[in-house]
Order: sequence, then structure tokens, then C-alpha cells
Amino acid sequence: MRRSRPRRGLDPRRILRTIALAVGLSVSAAALSPALAADDIAGDWLFDTSNFNGDCKIKGFMTFRPTGLRNTYTCTFESEQICGKDSYVQYIRVRQSCTAQRVGSRVAIKSEVIKVLEHKPPLPAGVPAENVYLADNFIVSLSKNLKEMLGGHYDAQRQLAARFWRDIDLIS
Repeated sequence: MRRSRPRRGLDPRRILRTIALAVGLSVSAAALSPALAADDIAGDWLFDTSNFNGDCKIKGFMTFRPTGLRNTYTCTFESEQICGKDSYVQYIRVRQSCTAQRVGSRVAIKSEVIKVLEHKPPLPAGVPAENVYLADNFIVSLSKNLKEMLGGHYDAQRQLAARFWRDIDLIS
């Protein structure tokens, strides 16, 4: 009895197995991606607040870095308080450090002023710059697309609306 030689070329069963494997891996990757990304606020964000004292606003940029604890981050940022010419303090730029804790979609950010980088008009002699600015703290909610956080800014004097968004280059 003579054995037939295996056909050279494409085996339909092998092709189907390869396609099934590729589809399975794609579905698995798609299912895991949101779960992995949903737990991550790491990276650079821009932020601003609602107006206060008539024409003042706080804006800045923040960078979150994950710690060894799940949903816990360290962060650094610079904020600028910009006010109109009728305000005593027209401009102040501050470097701050912070910690952030995420619970579900909510993120609490607790800050500490490290250094006042710029103040206009200049402070009177003998007034320490670090005593003239209150730390910017936030409680915000992360959007489903992970590109925006909305909520509030608070310090010892006021509560304001706040918005964070990812600093993403637009592609044209």
C-alpha cells in the first residue's frame, strides 16, 4: 500500500487555528486594556479652576507617579494664580508636592507648598513668600475615557470648581 505524501502548501486547518488564536488574543487584549488603564492616572495633566475674587483663576500642570501601593501616587506641580490689575496679588507662581489616592473614579489630591517661584507685585520686605500662598488641594472624578477629571479645588479660604485634562498632542 502506497502512502500519499503530505500536500505542500497551505493547510486549511492550520490557517483556521491561526486565525482563531489571533482573534482570541485580540479579544483578550481588548478586555484587559481598559482594566489596566482604568487604574492609572500616572502622567502629565493640565488643570484650572473657576474664577474667584472677581477675576482670579488658578491654573497649572501636574505630574502623577505611581507608588508601590495600588491607587496611590506622588505628584509634583506648578500652579499659577492670575488676577486682574485691581487685585493686590496679580500673579503668583508656586511649586508644590502632593500625594494622590484613587478610590474608584474619585481622586483626592493633598498638596504642600514647596516654594513660591514668582510673586507680582513683589512682597514687602520681611514677608516670607511661602506664607502667602495656601496649598492647592483637589477632589476630582476621573472620566470614563481617562482623559479628564472634574471636581473641586479647596484650601482654607475657598472652594472652587476644578478641571484636569491630559496634555495630549493633537494629530492633524
